[in-house]
Amino acid sequence: MRYWLAAWIAVVGLAVLPQLSRAADQGADTFNTYCAMCHQVTGLGLPGQFPRIAGRADQIARSAKGREYLCTLVLYGMTGKVTIDGNSFVGVMAPLGQLSDQDLAAALNHVMQFGKTKVRPFTAAEVKAQRRPTPLSLTEVYEIRSQLQTAGAIPP
Repeated sequence: MRYWLAAWIAVVGLAVLPQLSRAADQGADTFNTYCAMCHQVTGLGLPGQFPRIAGRADQIARSAKGREYLCTLVLYGMTGKVTIDGNSFVGVMAPLGQLSDQDLAAALNHVMQFGKTKVRPFTAAEVKAQRRPTPLSLTEVYEIRSQLQTAGAIPP
């Protein structure tokens, strides 16, 4: 009986492990394809050109409003001047709403690995909840960011 159980667990494990590995790689693949050209594979950005997200996104994701904002940001993009670590950046983050909710959640989860704060994983349902019948403009997302920063939900 023990042998049969051990064999069954091994077979199930061999069937499931590749799926888990693919799921883990999905976030990295999405991030590397759509985000790393600006934010770099390390999440540290490019000084003077693109802001770092490493060590920041996880801080934002600690609050419910911050999580909603991050989902909104990846869906609709943003334009405007932001100051991060005392450095000003003026630019455009491209919207990624053409990607699936699962792809965006996986990319956000990948970004959370760059931080020191452990946060609850993002889900496709969280991303989907921020999709709107009429997409937000880049400047509307900037306004949301400004309001959250004023409220202290986004670090300076």
